[in-house]
Amino acid sequence: MDTTRYIAKHVVNLPKSGIRDFFDIVAKMKDAISLGVGEPDFDTPWHIREAGIYALEKGKTFGTVESVKAVSDIYAPVSGTVAAINEELIKSPEKINSDAHAAWIVKVKLTNPGDASGLLSAADYEKFIAEESAH
Repeated sequence: MDTTRYIAKHVVNLPKSGIRDFFDIVAKMKDAISLGVGEPDFDTPWHIREAGIYALEKGKTFGTVESVKAVSDIYAPVSGTVAAINEELIKSPEKINSDAHAAWIVKVKLTNPGDASGLLSAADYEKFIAEESAH
């Protein structure tokens, strides 16, 4: 069944995005997860896009983690600006399954360096998960 007849021609003729290619590749991987960030389909002024790309606000979402069974939001534990994005993780999202602590998603320049004092160390986080799993 050709469903494109129900979609406006200017939408059907839009070029396929890199994000779509990424999701198609990940969909074929066994037990892979996908990291997604929204992609607007309209022209937003660059200064607004740049602010959205690089700004993180503590407690707000900045992406998603997708597994075979669920999609979960990723919340920023601190406020700041994105200093680096792990391009390797975009190419090979399954790396987060093998070593989640080494497979960082973004590096953040903190707006308030004091925010970091409230974060758990890897060891403390593992202990927290073990305690939660025991319940």
